[in-house]
Amino acid sequence: MRRGAPRGARKLARLARTAALDVAAIAGRLSAGREARGGTVDARATISLEAACFTRPPSGVARYVAALARHLPAVLPEHTIELRGAGGTDLRGAARDARAVTAPGTALHHVTWQDFAGHHNWPLGWAPRSVLTVHDLINLEHPDYHPGWERWWYGRTLLAACRDAQRVIVPSRATAAALTRFAGAELPHLRVVPHGVEPGFGDDVPASGDAAALERLGIHGELLLCVSTLYAHKGLTTLLDAYASLRERRAAALLATPPLVLAGEPLWEPTVRAVHARASEPGLTGHVKVVGHVGEDTLVALYRRARVLVFASTAEGFGLPVLEAMALGTPVVCSDAASLPEVAGDAALLVPCGDAEALAAAIGRVLGSARLASSLAERGRERARTLTWSACARATAAVYGELLAEPLPEVA
Repeated sequence: MRRGAPRGARKLARLARTAALDVAAIAGRLSAGREARGGTVDARATISLEAACFTRPPSGVARYVAALARHLPAVLPEHTIELRGAGGTDLRGAARDARAVTAPGTALHHVTWQDFAGHHNWPLGWAPRSVLTVHDLINLEHPDYHPGWERWWYGRTLLAACRDAQRVIVPSRATAAALTRFAGAELPHLRVVPHGVEPGFGDDVPASGDAAALERLGIHGELLLCVSTLYAHKGLTTLLDAYASLRERRAAALLATPPLVLAGEPLWEPTVRAVHARASEPGLTGHVKVVGHVGEDTLVALYRRARVLVFASTAEGFGLPVLEAMALGTPVVCSDAASLPEVAGDAALLVPCGDAEALAAAIGRVLGSARLASSLAERGRERARTLTWSACARATAAVYGELLAEPLPEVA
C-alpha cells in the first residue's frame, strides 16, 4: 500500500495481510482431516491452547489461559495439552496463526478472542476441531475505543470466528446474551463456563511481607482498593466522584477516610488523563494513589490491606478482581452491570451502575459497620469456593469431550 493511502485503508490492508495462512500448512491439515474423517479420535489426543496472550500486558485473559494450562492435564490425563505461541515469542501474525491452527497431530485447538484485530486468531475453519473463548464484547459495545470501520471489521471477524468454531465458550450469562444479541440468532454451540480463582489464593504469599511491599508503593495503613485497567468502561470517573462524596460525608461526621488506591495497567490514554486530572482536584489531591500494574505478591498484599474492594465498572465479561477479593475475605462493593451480579451473588453490596452517590453510601456502610464487613467477608469466601479454576477446567474439558466424541467436520 502506497504511503499516501488513507490511514484506514492502510490498516485494513495490514489486517488482511496478517489474516493470511500458510497454504502448504493448510493443505497438510486438510489432507489429514480428510483421512481422519469418519474414524474415531485416538485415545490420546493432542489439545492445543493459544498462549499468545502471554506476550501482551498481563490481563485476565492471560490468567484464564494459564489456569487452564495448570488444571487441564489433571482433568484430562489421557490427552496431551500443549501451549501454542508461548515462550516469549511474538507470534501474532500469519506465521503464528498457521502454526497454531494447523499443527500436525492436533485434534482440537482452543483459542481466545481477546482484543480488537481478531486477525491473530481467525480463521478457525481449517482446524480439525476448534473451541473459541469470547471473554466480552466491550470493543463492540463501547464506541469510544475504535472508529466505525474498526468496529465493523471487528464485528465481521468475530462473527466469522464464532461461525467457524465448533464450540464457543463465554465466561458469563451476560456475555452469552450479548453475543446472541450481536449475532442476531441463537447460537446452539454456545457454552457458559465461568472463570475462577485458586483455592487458597494468596496463601503462598507470606503476610509478613505485605507491609514492605506496600511501603514500596508509598502506602501506609488502611486503604480502599480498585483493581482495574484504566479504560473508559471501568467506571473510574464514577468511582472518583463517589470517593469525593464519601470523603465529604465522613469529614462532616469527623471520620477519617482511607486513601483510594487504583491498581491496574494504564491502557487507555483518555481515561488515564481523566483519572489523573480528577485525582488532582481539590478534595482528592493526595488521597488517590494510582500505582499502575503490580505483581501478584503486591496485589495480594493490597487485597489483604483493603477495607473494601470497589468495582464500578459499566461492562465486564466476568470480573476477576471481585472474585479474587472475595477469596481473600475483602468486602466488595460493585456496580450491578453486566456479569458482576453473577460473580458476586449475595456476597457483595451491589449498586446501580453509574450512581456515584449510591456507591459512596455503600462504601460508607461497610466502613461504618464491622458486622456488615465481617458478613461480607465470610459470604465472599464462601462464594469464591464455588467458582474455582479447577471447576472451570472440568467444565472446559466437558466441552472438549463433546467435540472429541463427534465426527470431524466436513471440509468443503
